[in-house]
Amino acid sequence: NPAVDFTTMELDLAQGSYTAEVVDLNGRTIQTTAIYADASGRQEFKLNVTGLSNGLYIIGIQGKSDSYSRLMIAH
Repeated sequence: NPAVDFTTMELDLAQGSYTAEVVDLNGRTIQTTAIYADASGRQEFKLNVTGLSNGLYIIGIQGKSDSYSRLMIAH
């Protein structure tokens, strides 16, 4: 999963608004993006990671009733 310009996430989400945060391993929020799921079910979205330094990051997705996290390597 090394990401160069974009990373793609695929999740089962309920319809609604979500916030995607890219957090470094020191706990600093590097990037925040608003996303919207048009319908419930499998959703795929891309995050632009062009400006990130090489390293390991945590991507957190938060909605009203659920949250997800994934690790990402920026390259």
